[in-house]
Amino acid sequence: KGSSKTPYPSALMGSIALIRQTFLDAQWYGAAHSQQGQSRQPEFNSSYEALANDLQAKRMFLFETENEHSILRAYQIAKEFSLNAVYEGNGYEYRRLPSLVVFKPMLILPLNFPAVPDVSTTERALDVALDDLKHWDAAPENPMRCDSAGLQFCLTTHGLKNKDDFWKNLRKAVERGLKQDVALASMTTQPAKMLGLQNKYGSIKQGNYANLLLSDGNIFEGDAQIRSVFIAGDEYIYSKMPDNDVRGVWSLSIDNGKRLRMDIDGKAESPNGSIKSDTITLQAQFTFSGNTVSFRFTGDTLGFKGVVRLSGSIDSLQAGGTVLFPDGRRAYWSARRDSAYSEKKTDDKKDKPAKQVVRALTMTTPNTAFGVTELPKQQSVVLKNATVWTCNKAGDVLQETDVFIKNGKIAAVGKNLSGGDVIIDVKGKHVTPGIIDEHSHIAIEQGVNEGTHAITAEVRIGDVVFP
Repeated sequence: KGSSKTPYPSALMGSIALIRQTFLDAQWYGAAHSQQGQSRQPEFNSSYEALANDLQAKRMFLFETENEHSILRAYQIAKEFSLNAVYEGNGYEYRRLPSLVVFKPMLILPLNFPAVPDVSTTERALDVALDDLKHWDAAPENPMRCDSAGLQFCLTTHGLKNKDDFWKNLRKAVERGLKQDVALASMTTQPAKMLGLQNKYGSIKQGNYANLLLSDGNIFEGDAQIRSVFIAGDEYIYSKMPDNDVRGVWSLSIDNGKRLRMDIDGKAESPNGSIKSDTITLQAQFTFSGNTVSFRFTGDTLGFKGVVRLSGSIDSLQAGGTVLFPDGRRAYWSARRDSAYSEKKTDDKKDKPAKQVVRALTMTTPNTAFGVTELPKQQSVVLKNATVWTCNKAGDVLQETDVFIKNGKIAAVGKNLSGGDVIIDVKGKHVTPGIIDEHSHIAIEQGVNEGTHAITAEVRIGDVVFP
């Protein structure tokens, strides 16, 4: 009901009924206004007018879903009204993949993975449901499993409390099996295709708009950063690289006397460094801003009692400025870069951190707490020697009669039946047809009764039965 202040609807079945009624009203409104020469047409309604036009033009409708069952319910509505539908996912799609692949919905998947459950103590661990633990483990694999099932999807930041978590979570999804080319397509070619703009956007080819992303490495690995975004050829700098890469090995001269070695490494935009005198290494605190630099180090081992402070200008080849000694004396310092910075090679496996091994939990049916890895084989059953109330037209009640049940259906009714996997002697017992309950609260979701109306003839229990 959106932002409406009216109490109706308060239950899921009422919400579905309201959606269906709105589409029906819009269809009727559009049909009535399309009739030429009609003496009386319905009063103009801007909402119905817009919706009727959207239905007629087969425009896209977006359904926002909150669990794995919502998509199937939304599909039934889309099917009933022949809608061009797209479904915003919820992260639980992996639980109902066999049902989803039947109609292959176009999905927009969020990456709002659940936080790590708090199991720091045995008491807190008891408060975490097994269902929540299973979803926490499986959620990062949802995009991979959707792709493996042949479903097409786009990715969205919607649902993230902190939008900066998008890339972190996307890389986690890649670690859990999502192919990098599929991940990229879900943010480029797939959205363009979904919007019918694949001939202008989503790929790098002649004639397409120059909407580009520039990063300093593979965006799906490590600490790669986005540097620039190009929109129609115009560059918007996201994370500017420094004008000068000052990293490397430097020769540092202080007051035209003490000669030291200065090593600057780290990232180009946030370098750090150290000062060396022979075999002694002094950790220095560096601050860079444009072409200016300031740093300091404790100089006791070099004969300076206290902190030595240096500041000045720097480029990629040379630097110089003023030094302030602990006793307040000032002097000049200069430096020359002897060699550029090079990444350290870590071929030795001992230098590389061990890659985390992720073992996903086994998928079950249903894929929640206490599901089974495979469905049990259905057995045939023979009920022997029962009093059978057939409820046929003649109203027969059969004595000492057998009922053979196979594949969930009654295969035979008669005397001396055999062949069942299970034979149960029910002599002295009565067998009747199962009672049809016209009012059931079993296996439904989000409320049975639409409590805001005294009479709710518009609702259907079938809309909220677990599909």
